[in-house]
Amino acid sequence: MKKKSSFTILFLFIAMLACNFFPRTTTEVPTSQPGSAAAITRELNIVRKGSSADKLVQLIGTGPLLDGDMVQVAEGGEAILDFGDFLRMRLFNDSRLNAVKVTSASGVPLDVRMTLEAGGFTGVLAKSGGKAEYQTPGGTRILVLGTEFFVIYDPARGVTTVGNFQGMVGVEAGGVGRAIPTGFFVEVPRDGQPGPEIPIRFTLQELDRQARALQSLIAALQDLSATPSPSPTASSTSTLTPMPTATSTWTPTPTATSTWTPTPTATSTWTPTPTATFTRTPRPTATSTRTSTPCPQLGGLTLTVTEYPTRTVSWNSTGGCSPFTGTLTARYTDESTPYDTFQVTTRSGTHIDEPPVRCEGTFTILYKLTLYDSSGQVVTFTKTSEIIWIC
Repeated sequence: MKKKSSFTILFLFIAMLACNFFPRTTTEVPTSQPGSAAAITRELNIVRKGSSADKLVQLIGTGPLLDGDMVQVAEGGEAILDFGDFLRMRLFNDSRLNAVKVTSASGVPLDVRMTLEAGGFTGVLAKSGGKAEYQTPGGTRILVLGTEFFVIYDPARGVTTVGNFQGMVGVEAGGVGRAIPTGFFVEVPRDGQPGPEIPIRFTLQELDRQARALQSLIAALQDLSATPSPSPTASSTSTLTPMPTATSTWTPTPTATSTWTPTPTATSTWTPTPTATFTRTPRPTATSTRTSTPCPQLGGLTLTVTEYPTRTVSWNSTGGCSPFTGTLTARYTDESTPYDTFQVTTRSGTHIDEPPVRCEGTFTILYKLTLYDSSGQVVTFTKTSEIIWIC
């Protein structure tokens, strides 16, 4: 039954795109926390956010991403947009997001909408039932139902690029809707229609690493998608010219001297003795091959709370690739915002918790740790603990 259900969803998704139909919502559903869309974390360098372009402020650590916010990443910056267990986006340098809108409430599937004005991001829509919709200048619309994907807009070329590592991703532009097969990406010119499908020859983790190294997701895609030029092969008419080096000197062995000896017959016939020839074999050129070491699966995350001598939260996990980043939050369960947010930089560690004093009784504290590794893996763990205040 599970296979039949997945096939039906995929069929309806492709049919929806073929009919140029993207759902257009006319009635907004309030968020679970009014105005709060997600959490945004500064990973590297400059990350700014605000309600408009003239109200952008630089982000330090983690902060709330509000409905209608604009996000700007600059000077080699990198940011994480965390929509809980549903969606996680990694935004890279020279990127701008605008008009963030999120519908997320108890029992209501995640519904994310935003506009990418420049740059790009990779994403993982991990939980089924939710969707994310993006727009870029020129009228291109992207619908994502899961699971790994990327969206890029190059303002210099006016081209939108949408890739589907795995899952269901569709694009609509110029009156044409199309589902992008797993393992392919398409380019859409501004005010144009989706182009041909191009194979993806890299992983999401490789794209993230290259974008971080080049400080641009646009440059990373161009670098990883470039087709290497074929090595020239020698033909019967080609001449190989060896590359000179500073230390090598080629000295040929003396050539045998041809001697003409007349044949002792009535008619003289001169037969030349073959002359020794030298064939120079060019030095083979080393070919570099891109290799990657598999990253162990990040998992085994646990949280423990001890009371004495001080209230301490300890965490531990296994696998993953360093460096590690994450956020540990603590809040009373009857409050909506954390009283403490701690930036995690290690796979295992401890943090001293100092809850605000209350009077009087037993209260419950909710701890939540979200841990990321450099390959893009993420794990989350929550734990509750009681505390007694006597005044």
